[in-house]
Amino acid sequence: MKEVASTGDIVTDCPFCNLPEKPDSLFDATSSIDVESGVFLKPDLGMLMPGHLLAVTKEHRTSFAQLDKPKLRNVNEKLSIYESALGERFGRYFRLEHGSDNLISNGSGACIEHAHIHLVPADEDVGEHIQEQLQWEQLSAYEDLIEFKGTPYIYLGRLAMHYAVPDPRLSGQWVRKEIARVRELDQWDWGIVDAKAELNETLTRIEDFPLEIFRGRIDE
Repeated sequence: MKEVASTGDIVTDCPFCNLPEKPDSLFDATSSIDVESGVFLKPDLGMLMPGHLLAVTKEHRTSFAQLDKPKLRNVNEKLSIYESALGERFGRYFRLEHGSDNLISNGSGACIEHAHIHLVPADEDVGEHIQEQLQWEQLSAYEDLIEFKGTPYIYLGRLAMHYAVPDPRLSGQWVRKEIARVRELDQWDWGIVDAKAELNETLTRIEDFPLEIFRGRIDE
């Protein structure tokens, strides 16, 4: 079983640990970093629709459950702000994380061993479908995700509620497959999908957004 660092170390072959320090895009590392939570937004390079983003931990973690409760609380608050603002342009969002916790081969559905949450503007059809597929355990608050530290899990956030399934035994890129299934898309694999049109449309729709919405407290 492959294990990687999970406490903030840089992993040389991790694509999220090797993003440029001075990115050109609004939705890339430094320009969208949130200092309090240590999370940044970036486009899913294989986005299946405009507005499909990833929330990624700045430090190398293999699940958000490895963060402490105050950071998880801050992540939830910040993502709620982003989702509300972006939802006016892309549609209502749901969140999904395949938390590998260094156990990617156990079937969390993770494709990259660096913690990232899919922010998908398709709650009306895909979010409801996702919720129907598994036996979800409802969390009283997002920070209760910390209870799943040390085990693979899948997390769903929709309609201001939070759910998780421990050790779900899912195939890789499960959420992408389910999005493609509902939306009747021919391709779902992030390494193959040509998402140039979706990325360009995303950047066009948010080009007049106030930068401070995405910069968090970086200027303080």
